[in-house]
Order: sequence, then C-alpha cells, then structure tokens
Amino acid sequence: MENIKIGVLGVGAISGIYLQNLTRLFSGVCVEAVCDIVLEKAKKAAEEYGIPKVYGRFEEMFADPEIEIILNLTRPLEHYSTTKAALMAGKNVYTEKPLAGTYEEGVELLELSDSRGLLLGGAPDTFMGAGIRLKEGEDELRVKYQAAHHELVASALAVKLAREISPEFQIGCML
Repeated sequence: MENIKIGVLGVGAISGIYLQNLTRLFSGVCVEAVCDIVLEKAKKAAEEYGIPKVYGRFEEMFADPEIEIILNLTRPLEHYSTTKAALMAGKNVYTEKPLAGTYEEGVELLELSDSRGLLLGGAPDTFMGAGIRLKEGEDELRVKYQAAHHELVASALAVKLAREISPEFQIGCML
C-alpha cells in the first residue's frame, strides 16, 4: 500500500520536530506539502525536508486530492477554524493542542468529523500513553476521548494503516 500523504499546515516553532520525524524517522507516511501564510517559511521547510509541494493558502492545500491528512500546526486560536475548513474539504485532521477554543467548538468538530466519516485527532498523546496496539487485519482504528480541561476537547486516533505498518502504531505527536 502507498504511503499516507500528509499536508502540514503551519511551519512555526513546533513544526521542526514534526517535519524531522515524519520525513526521516517514520515509514508509511509521506509529507506531501507544507503551507504557511509566510510563503518563504514554507519554501524553506520544503527545501530542508525534501517536501515536494508548497502552498501559501490553506484552501489550496486542502483542495489537493493527494493529501489524506492535514497536520494542523497553526496558532492555537486558529485551530478550530482551520480544522473545520479541512474537515469540510474532506480531509482527516491531526492537530496540535488545543483542538478548539471551547468545549462546544471541540464537540462540533468531533460531530463534523463523524458525520463525514473522517478521522480527527490531536496532541498531546500523554493522556492515553505513547502507543496504541492495533488488532491484526484492521486497516483503521479510531480511538476517541474527550477531556474537559479548561473546557477543551482532546482526541487521540490511530489513522488509516496498511498491513505493512507495524501492529504497534506509535501515535506520539507524530501520528
């Protein structure tokens, strides 16, 4: 099976460890694109990590039919709106914390992902531990939890997996 193609939204301070691990450490995934409103930052990240596509507007990246998952590394106040836009565009989403600014927004995003048959997850992984064991033969597993800490909703997931990927899928903050 082909690699899962990821589009990284936001290449600020936290993006370095994500990009490093996704491009150099993990198999089964491919960073297909980076996007940042500061286009030069996106171009620099693409060059440094060998990423083929660069976008300056998230709408353009969300329209890319090759991208399966959006890794949302935007500023926290933008997580709700950008995650919602990605879900509306038919993309699975993994977002840095927080998922949304309020509990109600978080629930809305979870309901939207459910209604569209999409996966939604987020950092940090520490709530559930560093890994989740997948059952033999399953291509997808969704693990979801809600935590009302400062009225934020969090979720964890294991994304679409091929049988070639290890049965123990290390979620961490790296999908």
